[in-house]
Amino acid sequence: MTETPDSAEPADIALGMVWDADSATAGRRSPLQVDVFVGVRRHLSAHGADLVLLAAARPEDGVDAYVHAAHRHGLDGVLVLGVDEGHPALTALTASGLPCVAVDLPIYRNQTTYVASDNRAGAVSAVEHLRALGHRAIATITGPLSLMPAVERLVGYRFEMARAGLPVRPEYVVSGEYTQESGYACAQRLLSLQEPPTAVFAADDRMAVGVIRALADAGVAVPGEVSVVGFDDVEAAALVRPGLTTVAQDHAAIGEGAVELLLRTIRGEAPDGADGDDRTRERRAAEPLLVPTRLVVRESCGPVAGS
Repeated sequence: MTETPDSAEPADIALGMVWDADSATAGRRSPLQVDVFVGVRRHLSAHGADLVLLAAARPEDGVDAYVHAAHRHGLDGVLVLGVDEGHPALTALTASGLPCVAVDLPIYRNQTTYVASDNRAGAVSAVEHLRALGHRAIATITGPLSLMPAVERLVGYRFEMARAGLPVRPEYVVSGEYTQESGYACAQRLLSLQEPPTAVFAADDRMAVGVIRALADAGVAVPGEVSVVGFDDVEAAALVRPGLTTVAQDHAAIGEGAVELLLRTIRGEAPDGADGDDRTRERRAAEPLLVPTRLVVRESCGPVAGS
């Protein structure tokens, strides 16, 4: 790898990216990942820096595929996007000591750290909004719980319900996938309950759109009878009718933050609150970064019927 003094500029540092667009993780999060990639590219372009895109590791390439590729290209650090957390080649890469930053993967060890939206706080804001409208029977449709964002959004939902003194009924927590079809099927399941919820927090806008479709097909008015909140603020959120209230992620900030975290780790900058002792630097990468979310209020939420 090239020598990287503490004062090195981005243009003097060789960066790579592992983006497995065919992985299960990438398929579930593709809209976010494309926007994050654009944020990474723009941030590097502004500094005149290049990015080497590494080919996805195949089984026949062996567990050291990413490590060998990084050394072959003389990379000083690698961004990781869309790779399944348990992939053997990713495990080898993060154990190699090469600075890495993962997006939406909770990997914090050696010289690897991560960046993600503050999914927990975003879920709290969604449930808080529904509570302010008088809703108590609030259901959630989770994403795949093998993924960190889905887990964090469920934690946020449970936290805000508990803080409000509202019970979390097991039948109100439905596991879904990040698709409209999944949201539709989960909404049908909720509607079939003896006491259906008055509000649904879907952990993804595609599922939320499916919920709205299912409610419309069942003759249930949104937001007159059931309120719906999504997560992501994809383009469809503003186009669907009624407009979808959702939690927006700052995709550009995630991409830019990933680059900045990687540069800090490469330069050996001490984590916030730590001194500059070399042993501390060697033991820890830069602190993980959680990018704030914001609630975007549209027309899919309203007061509890009859209130």
